[in-house]
Amino acid sequence: MPKQLLWFGAVGITATLVHIIAALMSGKFLLFPAQLSNLFGFCCAVIFSYVGHSRFTFNESSGGMDSFVRFSVSAITGLMVSALVTYMIFTVLEQPYFIAQVCAAVTVPIVSFALLKTWVYNEKATVSADFTKGLLIAVAIGGLVLTVFWGRMINHDTAWYLIATRRWLEGAKLYVDVIEVNPPINFYYTVPALIAADILSISETNSQYLVFSALLSFSLLWCWSIILGVQSIVETRRIIFIIGVAAAVVIPATSNLVQRDHVLVIFMLPWLFGQLPITGVHSTRSQIARASFGSLGMLLKPYFIVIPLIVSIWKAISQRSFAPIFSASNWTFLVFGLGYIGFVWLVHPEYLTYIVPIANDIYGSVGHHGTEVLRRFFPMVTIPFSLLVIYTTLAPQRDGNTGVLVAACLGGLAVYFTQATGFQYQIVPFTAFASVLAVWIVVVSTSLTRLVVSSLFVLCFCFTVFLNKGPYRNAMATYYSDFVAKHGTVSVLTTHVSAGPPLALAADVTWGIRHSSQWLVPGVVNGLLNSDCEVQSEYCERLRKIGEIARDDVVLDIQQFTPSVIVVDKRSGYINTPDFNWISFMEQDNRFSLIMDSYVLEKSTGRFDFYLRLSDENSAPH
Repeated sequence: MPKQLLWFGAVGITATLVHIIAALMSGKFLLFPAQLSNLFGFCCAVIFSYVGHSRFTFNESSGGMDSFVRFSVSAITGLMVSALVTYMIFTVLEQPYFIAQVCAAVTVPIVSFALLKTWVYNEKATVSADFTKGLLIAVAIGGLVLTVFWGRMINHDTAWYLIATRRWLEGAKLYVDVIEVNPPINFYYTVPALIAADILSISETNSQYLVFSALLSFSLLWCWSIILGVQSIVETRRIIFIIGVAAAVVIPATSNLVQRDHVLVIFMLPWLFGQLPITGVHSTRSQIARASFGSLGMLLKPYFIVIPLIVSIWKAISQRSFAPIFSASNWTFLVFGLGYIGFVWLVHPEYLTYIVPIANDIYGSVGHHGTEVLRRFFPMVTIPFSLLVIYTTLAPQRDGNTGVLVAACLGGLAVYFTQATGFQYQIVPFTAFASVLAVWIVVVSTSLTRLVVSSLFVLCFCFTVFLNKGPYRNAMATYYSDFVAKHGTVSVLTTHVSAGPPLALAADVTWGIRHSSQWLVPGVVNGLLNSDCEVQSEYCERLRKIGEIARDDVVLDIQQFTPSVIVVDKRSGYINTPDFNWISFMEQDNRFSLIMDSYVLEKSTGRFDFYLRLSDENSAPH
């Protein structure tokens, strides 16, 4: 052991010098930019370290590809540990940067040596060639997704979380300085993207795509390891299946990548495949691990619990036993759910005491309702999905595996209708699981039955439709980001998240409101419009107070952020009054009229009015 530690230190120090020299030389002679030079130096150091540790530290002259893959994973793990330790000590604990670097310098070698000793060069912990293939495929898929979406606009909800989480990390208090109707877990999920953006000096949007691609690769690798034990699925079909699953969970979400409903699907995949009878009986430890990972997605919205619930009910009926209901997986979901509620109560009590009561009164007004929810479910692409699910359920050759996947599809369908707002991203769990079902049928079938043909039809049809729709686009951010970028901070009076945060993110300016949109207002206006306030006086009084809160928030935000541009949406949705006017609504607070005296109408379109703040140097309109 002492000899290994000496060689470990010598190789590590030399590798650090290799990193520095390679980075400097590539920047000087190959003219690489700084980030690429650093990456080149890191890769050279990894190769040198692998050869040095294999030959001298652990005396493994030929570790092969398996050990090199494990070594690369351990190197990346060390890099992540270094970033995490530095962030926690310097940013979170606010200790001097020197102390953070010292702690990282102590922690990383310990972690790295432990990984090398117990995993990379441990003969008992060898990784099979099949697992290595799955690892390479999963990483390649993640890399492909990252390449396709790199530099593209990200959907408006994710844009809001990037803005709001950054504000939270800078000291704002959730549900006080940052107002959001959803529980806090998605703020925590956005933190890694912001940390990576700061460390790698890339945009927050690209960093979010990077983190998502890594999560996708990890989930796919876990699914690959689950189906490795299925002898009836040969290697070629395994490869086709894992690639097909990746396409099934990414393509239907092309315009909604990293939305909460999409992230749910990625987290739930290992749990779902663990439910398939063909994958065998799994240990309690495996069930808990997969359910724990799945819980990280399920906790994003309370509605998501219906997916494991419907799958468990289907298994209980098919097995004529209550055992699936009381499985280790379901107990894990329950523990995570209760633990999350307790966490929110202790750490973010304002969510339960302030946001939830208001949301109970007014949030139902945001979204589409009634027949519109049904109509939005039935664009052409969902019709073949529905036929496939029905046909699979009724087909005589159905088995327990397709039954589990059909139950997941029905769970995704229930998620959409339970939310009852008709937003397109909410149908992603259904379309993704239905696509996975189609891929499964194609891969495991032994003949071209009608079921296989119909599955191929569904895949080709849906992939064509979603690919034609393309990645997320936002006209507001596309057309007006240059104008807003010239002036700085922006505030938008609108009920649509799509009209605000994407614009601020694209223009790289400060978002000057604590809300993602004015989601309080539709409930107030519609509630007062549809209520008999003489009879429902208490309810109407609560609505009026919420309206006062909405106006007060806007006024305080404008006073705090002094936005250079205030954008007014002249066609805000979800409000049942056709002549609704934001200026008239806000002028019920006298302070707003005084504020607007400092602004002049600079630009007007059919949809938006742009008010520009008058500066000391420019007291008249352009």
